[in-house]
Amino acid sequence: MYQVTTRNGVVLQPEKFGERTWRDDMKLFHGKADWKSLVSFYKDVGLSLILPPIFWIFILNGAFLGLYIYQASTFAVILVQPPYNFDGKLLGYVQLVQIIDCLLAVPLLGYGSDIICRFMSRRNKGVFEVSFLPSFSRPHTD
Repeated sequence: MYQVTTRNGVVLQPEKFGERTWRDDMKLFHGKADWKSLVSFYKDVGLSLILPPIFWIFILNGAFLGLYIYQASTFAVILVQPPYNFDGKLLGYVQLVQIIDCLLAVPLLGYGSDIICRFMSRRNKGVFEVSFLPSFSRPHTD
């Protein structure tokens, strides 16, 4: 068994495969497309949707979407009435704060957890462990 660590770098071979360019990275197909495997791909995707962790994510996503719809449909009625007395034209700014929060927090959490995991892996002699992930993105088992 070969242990993959952060010390193992990927070695590019430009003399064999040519120079790597941005345009090459953006290609949809690298070679001839195998359209017959498309049916197999969709079958595998359908089967993966019934895996318990994926199914759990669907349930949580549906619950949070339902809560968001409930919140969005009730906050206007509450904020227009006393004691808040918001002007109807300013209610959109309440949702703007949530959009700004998502634009700042999601990249910060993604890149931040990568930096933390990389730092912890180097400290652990190049070996990554799931416990390095932030608790909200770690798979929990009993």
